[in-house]
Amino acid sequence: MQPQYLTSFAQDMMRPALLGGLLALTTLAASAAAQLQCSQIVTAGGPASRTFGAAYDSARGRTILFGGERLGVLRNELYEWDGANWTSYLPAVAPGPRGRPALAFDEARGRTLIFGGISPSNIFLSDTWTYDGNYAQSMVLTRPSPRSAAAMAYDPTRQMVVLFGGFVPLGTDSAETWEWDGSAWSQRMPSVSPSARGAHRMVYDASRDAVVMFGGWRTPLQSTVGDTWEWDGANWTAIATAAPPSRCDQAMVFDEKRGRTVMFGGLSAFQQPGNVPVTLGDFWVLGPSGWQLKIVSGLPSPRTDMLGQYDRVNQEVVLHGGWVSGLIFNQTFSAATAQPAAMAPYGVGCVGSNGVPELSPDSAPWIGDYYQVSVTNVVPSTVGFLAIGFSDTSWNGLSVPVDLAQFGLPGCLGWLGPDLSVVFPVQNGTGSWGLNVCNCPFAVGVSYSMQAIVLDPGSTRPLGAAVSNALRATIGNW
Repeated sequence: MQPQYLTSFAQDMMRPALLGGLLALTTLAASAAAQLQCSQIVTAGGPASRTFGAAYDSARGRTILFGGERLGVLRNELYEWDGANWTSYLPAVAPGPRGRPALAFDEARGRTLIFGGISPSNIFLSDTWTYDGNYAQSMVLTRPSPRSAAAMAYDPTRQMVVLFGGFVPLGTDSAETWEWDGSAWSQRMPSVSPSARGAHRMVYDASRDAVVMFGGWRTPLQSTVGDTWEWDGANWTAIATAAPPSRCDQAMVFDEKRGRTVMFGGLSAFQQPGNVPVTLGDFWVLGPSGWQLKIVSGLPSPRTDMLGQYDRVNQEVVLHGGWVSGLIFNQTFSAATAQPAAMAPYGVGCVGSNGVPELSPDSAPWIGDYYQVSVTNVVPSTVGFLAIGFSDTSWNGLSVPVDLAQFGLPGCLGWLGPDLSVVFPVQNGTGSWGLNVCNCPFAVGVSYSMQAIVLDPGSTRPLGAAVSNALRATIGNW
């Protein structure tokens, strides 16, 4: 091993530097359309219906569509999408026909939860059912009042299904928050709450570790709303962001592959004169800095009341149905990308006074979006350096990993050839660093590696530091 190489390697890891090419990939502001590809799936079996409820059954790998109006009649039909075909079911025991039921998949219990809706005779319902291939009614006394068009989402952190709002009798709306624990409903009494509404949408956003809600229809005002809220299990918090146009009955999905909540279409405010409804066909993404409009090729035509779910098996957003101006669709679309972003760990770190530092991704690098990495298992307060390099196999003709013992880091390895380093602070035992990736086509598919070195006064190594594992990142294309 060459001491000169070790010295240079460590200096590169611990010295802020400039690398024009890499900075161009992460900080330049360029103009380019997002490239998420949305394609229609050829299928004749999909239901042409509206006002249905939907959920993704991750235990069975099926998208569930239940109830709604087809051919002008409210039904209790159930359809399942397996990624290629729709199959209809009507078990002998089933909830009655209804429109606008609330559905969410309860992952902890492995069953789809179904609540309420409105019957063919315009009676608001308050029954609770579960479905896992077979229906079962839960005869609970304490439950939300009868309503339709409520929104539900499953919070995996707390293992609760969260319900908010809905249309209730006498032309009013609800602003109640309820939670389902698998056997009972409990009403929550947050000190801060969104306004009453129905036909809004909620999803669990893993990047925020919160249930996110957007939009809805306010019956007394006869108008849509465009506010964004988070539920953390105790209170609702309004998200300060430049909001998309107000809307209701949109498709809203947490895209697990991209780590972002995405939203398509919906019904906006009625336009005067003539009280003409405005149907939307725009595509929005909720990131750390708020909502961003994305240009996505192959999207469906503008429509409202469309199914939107994330298919974990095929790792794609599924859109189905919808309607506009009396025309009801039975088309099914999938939204995926040929070049996904990736962040893969490799190598091992070396132990410090608080364990082995672990470098992990908080999000992946997509063009036109922000991503972040974090280092844990380090001393509560210190300074770290993140080395970034294009090669994970060599540096200056020498093989990686590199033994850093001769530079005062015995037992530590360098897992990349450093081209750039940046400084990040560590507070409460965690250090984080992130950047905005430019919205530029030339960045797509570029791969690079990252590794952290953290100063550790309690370390017995001569240099007084510990080194993390590495990450190999690839910039992806929406």
